[in-house]
Amino acid sequence: MIQRIQTLFLVIALGIWVAVYFLPIATISGTGNVITIKTTGIYETTGEALNNLSTNLILIIFFSLTSILQVITIFFFKNRPLQMRVCLYTSFFQALFMILAIFFVFKAVPKDGQITMAWGFSSILPVCAAIMNILAYRFIKKDEKLIKSIDRIR
Repeated sequence: MIQRIQTLFLVIALGIWVAVYFLPIATISGTGNVITIKTTGIYETTGEALNNLSTNLILIIFFSLTSILQVITIFFFKNRPLQMRVCLYTSFFQALFMILAIFFVFKAVPKDGQITMAWGFSSILPVCAAIMNILAYRFIKKDEKLIKSIDRIR
């Protein structure tokens, strides 16, 4: 059923995941310029100008794949075993996205000069979304056990 608590967890996870797209993962301040790492790419701000240094195609692919899986998971409520599997796959891809994001942040750090790095709010959001997916998995599994126990009684 779509009005169950696991659907609420999945919708919250989707909302958190969408926020990852819009918020910066990290900001690196150096000598006169600021480098911002987002899901879509690495941007450098020098004065008033915003320059795109590179596009994170891998992060965009993982973000898109995870977003699609997240939406699909919500609508698999009639097939609970499949919904549980897709929920776990989504959590796995979110963890992989986080590892790749950290890799891109450290790759963007300049080797020379004095820098200041600040992690953005978006750096912890994939973990929160994965936790919501795991909670949804737990409640889907609980529903599946309940259905199986009712079938045993008949």
